[in-house]
Amino acid sequence: MKFVRIFDYNLVAVKYHDTDTATQTYTSEWDKIFKQWKDLTYINNFFNDPNNKKHLASAFYRKKGLTVAKARMQVYQDAIFVRKKIVEICNTIKAGGDANLDEFFKPLTNTEIGERTLQKTKGRKRLIAIYAIRVSSEHYVLTGGAIKLVHLMKDQNETYHQLTRLQTTAGYLKAQGVIDDESFYEFILDES
Repeated sequence: MKFVRIFDYNLVAVKYHDTDTATQTYTSEWDKIFKQWKDLTYINNFFNDPNNKKHLASAFYRKKGLTVAKARMQVYQDAIFVRKKIVEICNTIKAGGDANLDEFFKPLTNTEIGERTLQKTKGRKRLIAIYAIRVSSEHYVLTGGAIKLVHLMKDQNETYHQLTRLQTTAGYLKAQGVIDDESFYEFILDES
């Protein structure tokens, strides 16, 4: 795995060494998720998958009146919103303003209270979720993202894959001695 600075040291994204040639064209997970979520072919293929159709046909989404057509549009619109929100936070941090990435990313599990180093986190907007490892309030390592149609990550292939990436990346950072901002800076400088 490789680490790519997206917004200086504030947001770093992983570039996985995938064997899938389709994902090798992306510079990082940041690049990958936002290109996919704006790609109508990708979104159509996602919602045409039988498992995803089944999740979308659940009582939860039927009650909300969410159709495949509406879901496709939500993903596209939410991707634009989320990217803009993260860029805005990072630009405010860079300008010395009062902002931090904790405004967007929250602990992965809803029962977890407080923030800690190498904490698994998520940022959500309706159907999309972005996953990252928290180093501090201003420093995150983005591990990926998913169109999330289920409550528990283990119940959908795409989100389960993201959960394993969170665990793998957190373990890797810990093994490299990342325990705070200073060790994170050193690690990223060594990786560059």
